[in-house]
Amino acid sequence: MLLPALVVHSNPVHAGEEAGPDLELTPETVRDVFDLAALGADLPESPVEPSGGGIWSIVDHPALENLGSIVGATFTDVLRNGSPDVFWAEAGLGDPDAPNHLAVNYGGENFVHVTGTPLDEAGTGRGCAWGDYDDDGDLDVYVARTDTNSLYRNDGPLTFTDVTTPLLAGPGASSSGPSWVDFDGDGDIDLFNPTGTHYPNRLLRNDGTAGFVDVTAGGLTDSLWAMSSSWVDYDNDGDPDVYICGPDPNRLYRNDGNGVFVDVTTPPLDDPGGGHGAAWSDLDNDGHWDLYITNFWEENRLFHNRGEGWFADVTYGWLGDPRFSSGIAWGDYDNDGFEDLFWGNSLAPNVLMRNLSGGGEIVFEETTELVLMDNSIAGGAAWGDHDEDGDVDLLYASLQTQTYSRLFRNGSQPGPAWLHVDLMGIQSNRFGISSRVRAVEGDLSQMREVDGGSSFATQNSLAVEFGFGNRVTDGAVDSVVVRWPRGNVQIWIDVPINQRVLIIEDSDPTPIRLSGFVATDVPSGIQLEWTTSLETEFAGFFVERGAAAGGPYRRLHDDILRGRSPYRYLDEDVSAGERWSYRLAAVDLDGTVGYYGPVEARVPPRTGRVLAVDPARPNPFATSTEIPFSLLAPSNVTITIHDVGGRRVRVLPSGRRDAGSHRVPWDGRDEEGRPVPAGSYWVHVEGDGISAARRLVRLQR
Repeated sequence: MLLPALVVHSNPVHAGEEAGPDLELTPETVRDVFDLAALGADLPESPVEPSGGGIWSIVDHPALENLGSIVGATFTDVLRNGSPDVFWAEAGLGDPDAPNHLAVNYGGENFVHVTGTPLDEAGTGRGCAWGDYDDDGDLDVYVARTDTNSLYRNDGPLTFTDVTTPLLAGPGASSSGPSWVDFDGDGDIDLFNPTGTHYPNRLLRNDGTAGFVDVTAGGLTDSLWAMSSSWVDYDNDGDPDVYICGPDPNRLYRNDGNGVFVDVTTPPLDDPGGGHGAAWSDLDNDGHWDLYITNFWEENRLFHNRGEGWFADVTYGWLGDPRFSSGIAWGDYDNDGFEDLFWGNSLAPNVLMRNLSGGGEIVFEETTELVLMDNSIAGGAAWGDHDEDGDVDLLYASLQTQTYSRLFRNGSQPGPAWLHVDLMGIQSNRFGISSRVRAVEGDLSQMREVDGGSSFATQNSLAVEFGFGNRVTDGAVDSVVVRWPRGNVQIWIDVPINQRVLIIEDSDPTPIRLSGFVATDVPSGIQLEWTTSLETEFAGFFVERGAAAGGPYRRLHDDILRGRSPYRYLDEDVSAGERWSYRLAAVDLDGTVGYYGPVEARVPPRTGRVLAVDPARPNPFATSTEIPFSLLAPSNVTITIHDVGGRRVRVLPSGRRDAGSHRVPWDGRDEEGRPVPAGSYWVHVEGDGISAARRLVRLQR
């Protein structure tokens, strides 16, 4: 079976359009195509050379100068040419008539300050967020203010229309954290605007031609004084959740589906330190979303997600330095595979922290160069590869008038391997906002979610950027997996590095026929087994669990289950006496999902020794993996690898093991020392009459 192809094209096309040759972007062609002159754009003959030293330098371009007091810092792509543009939201401090600022990037670090559009509207701007709310293929923008908010529809090219309605305009006193998010997984993006000075938050569902509907309910209606918000699927159940911070104690709201949000805030997430910014990252690549918050009058905080809703405060050193902090952004500036952290301070130097975490330790090193150490009043900050050289650059906003808002060029490249991914939704929203993208290379598994606006007055590039350090030896990463907001999953194997790729969502039905699906209670949990009578161009399964047949359902694993019928999956994350419902998400090679089930089972009482086998890491794997397992009591353990036909491939080091956690490596070889073919395998762990199994996927090198 062939895997779906990646589209590599510097000018993404839309459904129904033909992809022509790339346009050579020069001042003359841009003037002809986009008629910038009619909009009052000033086209310089060539960009001004940047200044600075070390890795970082200022992009000292005329189109990025003469700014007012800027609070919002966002990367966008108005031209749809793959070169991130810059949009700054004007705060109106010192000059209430100062306009917002759009600098369009038409390639080669040539920017044009575009004027004469409704985006120039002056006002007390706060945050702003870009997204294609009408799903017509270009990016629209919502600007939040302390008076009247505005929605500007992009009617292209570089033509914007103010389409603000009374619902979108108010209330005033808006926060600096509006964001686009597909909270209900229906395929279009909705708008969330947390508000300040104790106005209720607003969650506006996008109903297409019917417009926006206020569906704020439950805890989201709390009249918190919010400064910003940040969305991510922190509990890995398939829908985005939201963290809100401000002068009131911060709050985490879990999305339980059907518009229901539950306040699940527990210490230390209820930090009362005057929150300004909040941003999520899987900082140690363990599959759980971690959270950093900036505070204005107390220490900043780093919360490490230990799973099952438990967050630990792991703040230390510079990470907690209290400097009246505001804008914050995660980005892997050195392309080593771990996201680094930047935040802006007021009346104190900004901070850039290099992430050196790994091996179960959380380690950061302060690496701020002099050029980044601005002492003005910080606004938002964002990451994006503005010059398309493979490393992410830094956009920074300052409320200090006329001088301090900057675009900083990252001079790290050429260097470690990288991969940047753009998404084009077909069933989902056009730019894939709220999608999750995972990139796997050997023992390094990274995940990102497409940002629809986050933290304090910030929006990163809509492309997701991955670095791999020096791990890639064959010119390609093992796999890239996209989970779209509607739940469908697409997988690519052996993706070439050092390029920007466009992934297009497919809408074909899943070609799978299920002939049996049962759930059986066993001493170590619930064993699921299913058989298929038809599989055509089929990728594999995800197992989902719910407390009732009607859901909501939570996906139990991130890695797709592949192999041959009959299939098996052991759910050990259950307790004696519990009853659960399960369903299968069957995924075809183009990412479309079909659901089967539900089936139910009750967990029996557990006696004697209990053995649990955790998911292998990495999985899928290319060269080697480790199998973790645990025992409640000492046992004689036998560990074997089998292929999908049940034939034994390898006996791994076995014998007497003490109670506790253990890890056993497998180098992907059989008993004769030969590498096994790519495909699915089972690891069986047996001890004193009990057993457990996990599926492994070996990738082709």
